Amino acid sequence: MTPDSHVKQHLKMFRAAEAGLDDFRLKMNSYNHKKSLSQLENCHLYILCMICNACSLIKNYCLCDQRWEEIFITGNIYILINESIKKIIGFKSKNGGRKQSLFDLISIEIDGSYRFELDSIKSEFIKFADDDKLQSIIQNERNVSVHFDDNLDALNLFRFQVSRNAQQAFNHFISWFALMYSLNAFISKISENGTEQDK
Repeated sequence: MTPDSHVKQHLKMFRAAEAGLDDFRLKMNSYNHKKSLSQLENCHLYILCMICNACSLIKNYCLCDQRWEEIFITGNIYILINESIKKIIGFKSKNGGRKQSLFDLISIEIDGSYRFELDSIKSEFIKFADDDKLQSIIQNERNVSVHFDDNLDALNLFRFQVSRNAQQAFNHFISWFALMYSLNAFISKISENGTEQDK
């Protein structure tokens, strides 16, 4: 890739992220005028917040001009993926099941005609989350970026961070964003057509 094409790629990403922020922020802000939210609206607002966080990360990545900025943003991409996925599909419990999730809350409010589509989206989220390679990366990222485990001294911390692969992170990020976008579209459709509790 030539320097010119690299700049053009970043410019395209920047404009897409900026447009996404504008679109999703408007919907997100519309909830701010309500005194309370239904379970479905609460789930939708969470998804919108995560998508806007993602767009903000992309904008900052496109604007960074130093390797260390790229390193920092790459770590935050994995943290955003990990924390949002755990909330959406539920934390894994010790017995192998999952704790209550956003999918559980959404399921309460929709009628049977939407069950298959919801289950299909949930299945894709779980398949993504259970990928062994992704989980291995996320575990290391969480240890470094969040917990700073005792067995990681500063030199190991530094070496781990400079070894971060931005392209690999963005490949995972694109897959995650596609899932988030599909869930957002699903909830938007349900909201427009009315929920089980509205009928």
